[in-house]
Amino acid sequence: MTYDQKPWLHSYDSGVRSEVEIPDISLHDLLVETFIEMRAEPALYYEGIEMTFGDLLEKSGQFARGLQEEGYGAGDVVAICLPNVPQYHIALVGALRAGCAISGVAPLLMPSEMAHQLSDSDAKILVTNDAVFHGKYLPVADRGYHLSDPFSSPGSARRKDHSQGSEAR
Repeated sequence: MTYDQKPWLHSYDSGVRSEVEIPDISLHDLLVETFIEMRAEPALYYEGIEMTFGDLLEKSGQFARGLQEEGYGAGDVVAICLPNVPQYHIALVGALRAGCAISGVAPLLMPSEMAHQLSDSDAKILVTNDAVFHGKYLPVADRGYHLSDPFSSPGSARRKDHSQGSEAR
């Protein structure tokens, strides 16, 4: 049996095309165009709240601009360690729109496993919540496993601590 025989096609549901047309467009443009086209449609539901593709386009755009303003962009890896919450999707789409690569990090990893993935992926920034940051990242950061500098952005010696609403060194 060879690839040319495509034996998996017989298991496709009716209506599923065997060939997919891939447009000659960047991922950024494809996301933006699709989200604009589907602006009023629900993108996700979370605990009784609906977020439309328009909402996701706006919020991910804000996140993308924030990354770019801090000096992150093409070639930088954004590690995202969040449970399945709206912020995960905002960070994912926003990082892609900023031109970054993504490394999804499971919140259930042990601290040493998280450190390995952050190091192996060469992540420049970690998007997470307070519980994961304090419970899993900080214990291994003290042992030499850390992002290039988790407490500052590439363009400054300070970072915004969004959990406290203040700047931190």
